[in-house]
Amino acid sequence: MTSGKTPGDSRPDLQTDFGYRILRLLEGHGLGPSPIHYWIFHDYLQAANEELVKAVSEQLSAGRKLDSFVLHGLFERYVAGESLSRFSGMGDELEALLRGVISLLRNAERNTADFHESLTDNLQALDQADHPEGLKAIAQRLAAAVVTASSDNRALQKNLEEAELEARHLRHELEKHRKESITDPLTGLFNRRGMETEMARVLMAADELCNTMLVMDIDHFKSINDRYGHAVGDVVIRKVAASLRRVLPADAVLVRFGGEEFVALLSGYSVQEAVGLAEQAREVVERLRLVNRQDDTVVEGFTISAGVAPASESDTVETLFARADKALYQAKHTGRNRVVVASG
Repeated sequence: MTSGKTPGDSRPDLQTDFGYRILRLLEGHGLGPSPIHYWIFHDYLQAANEELVKAVSEQLSAGRKLDSFVLHGLFERYVAGESLSRFSGMGDELEALLRGVISLLRNAERNTADFHESLTDNLQALDQADHPEGLKAIAQRLAAAVVTASSDNRALQKNLEEAELEARHLRHELEKHRKESITDPLTGLFNRRGMETEMARVLMAADELCNTMLVMDIDHFKSINDRYGHAVGDVVIRKVAASLRRVLPADAVLVRFGGEEFVALLSGYSVQEAVGLAEQAREVVERLRLVNRQDDTVVEGFTISAGVAPASESDTVETLFARADKALYQAKHTGRNRVVVASG
């Protein structure tokens, strides 16, 4: 199956089968039909996301190839960002729900005050009553007040139960979209947005704990993409991410920083312990072997390099990352497949 379109064409010809059009466009750019690739071109052809369409069109009109790295960047910027919009929109729903609950409570307060006033008036009348008919009338008014109060309380309870269910649903949706907005869809790790929030939280909370950052990168990743294709490159990224998740502590803040680069913040681990974990991760990745089931091609020989930097009291996420990234640069330029600790 051939595309008939070059990567520089601004838009593909219209086809009756929409899915077929997407696959042709993917093929024209040498991309596999991964969920993110398909999502980007689906939204592009549907013109459902104006900013995304504009960004893709600019890439195409400039004759730039839309590779997997570019599409993942577009997804994070123009698609994952929608989760934040939905997240913000739900804030309005939650505010309306809270206003409703407050209104219910105020009504209950007024009803209780009315009942108390009726009870007081009738008790005073009871003191002044001197014949059976008067007592009977007071008793009837008291009974009516009790029935009204009881009915109001049942209605309040029902409304509060409904409000609680709605609040529970909103909390679930808020948490769902919060996670979407800070998660990398390819690996399930935090994305850059998640890195900023989660790592800042850890650095602020860990008063006297040792904090150490690892910055890791898959060596010669471009050659993997060039030799095996971007679909296999995505599998390599997922496998490396899974390996890092297995080796590093469960409470580590683990991030796909972009492309083939990963970042981890370890809390409560010394530099020596962090280096030991980085070495374990490096060795595990070095032993990975993948088999392309389509042609039985063995994908092997990929490794990672890592930079390690301990945090100081004055460090922010940005300054700590800069030192660890510099150590990674040294690891890359002194042979790769190694771990280097930041100096100074």
